Parts: sequence; structure tokens; C-alpha cells
Amino acid sequence: MSDALNALLDQIGTPKQLRELLAIEGVDDAFLEGFLQQAGAAPALDRIFGVMAERFSPERAGGRSGVVQWVVRMPDGDLPYRFAYGPHGATAERGTARRADVRLTVTAPVLVRLCAGRLNVVRALRERTLRFRGNPLVAARLPRWFDY
Repeated sequence: MSDALNALLDQIGTPKQLRELLAIEGVDDAFLEGFLQQAGAAPALDRIFGVMAERFSPERAGGRSGVVQWVVRMPDGDLPYRFAYGPHGATAERGTARRADVRLTVTAPVLVRLCAGRLNVVRALRERTLRFRGNPLVAARLPRWFDY
């Protein structure tokens, strides 16, 4: 990973900073995919999922516990992430969950927009840029459980 890309990724620590990245002229899906590929897809997604875990609000989730299996489609292949949440916080790590309440499949640009609060889950489902299998209530409620 180049030093410049690594430094930029290290600066992304909030949904607001993701929104600022998305607001830069010329940042579109192709740019985001290329950026993540150049930065190293797995380390870049590790950072994004880390931000997601940090911004999870147990209070907003109403004390619920569960697991979301994310599958991020990249040009070089899919990258799975487990997102476990509960009354004491959340963790996110690469890998496949044995059991998940819901499985969400997205491209990396869609994930970035979701995490930045720039894409509504219902709209993404309707447009089929977000696919899910499992508990529809978890899929619908999930975005409200984060501090944007």
C-alpha cells in the first residue's frame, strides 16, 4: 500500500470524513473501486468496518445482539466480514460467520456510501445495489444503530 493512500485511509475515522471523501469532485464508483484496490482492498475495508464498529451505538440498537454477515464484492473477488453487535458495542473482522441474522451483499462503493450515511438502505434494496438474505427487520433497522 502506498504511503499516501495509507495516510489517507488512516485519516478516515468518522462517517463525516467518508462524506468529505465522497464530496471530492470526480469521486465516483470507479474511483472508489480503484482507490480501494490500490490501497489494498482488505486493509481498506478493515478500516471501513473498524469505523462501523466504533460508531455502533448499543443504545440506538435497543440492547439487541446479533451478527451481520457482509459480503463486499470486489473486482478480484468477494471479501466477507462478520459484524457482531450487542449491548456493550460491536466488533468487525474479516471472515465468515457460522450463523448470521442477516447477510448483506454490496459493492465497495455502495458500502462506503452506506457507512457515510449517503445512501438509504431502503433505496439501495429497491435499486438492488444492496442484497440481503435473512431477517428483514435487522436489515431495515441497522442504519439507525450508528452515530453518524
